[in-house]
Amino acid sequence: MAKEFNLDCDAPCKFMEHTRQLLRNDERSLLDIHKQSNIPFYWLRKFAYNEAPNPSVNRVCFLYTFLTGEEVLK
Repeated sequence: MAKEFNLDCDAPCKFMEHTRQLLRNDERSLLDIHKQSNIPFYWLRKFAYNEAPNPSVNRVCFLYTFLTGEEVLK
């Protein structure tokens, strides 16, 4: 379910959408990603299905790095 955003600053950015697609396209299950990354399972599930209205940039960056092996900023 897509969320509606009242403020432009709360609209999902391309980086967040890209990270969400990486998560959804990953061959591992959300449970395996949770176990390997220590990111809370229910947060991963909410993020994957666009149910986290304004997720923490720290978690999105950490997830991106976990999924790609590349740091966001070096």
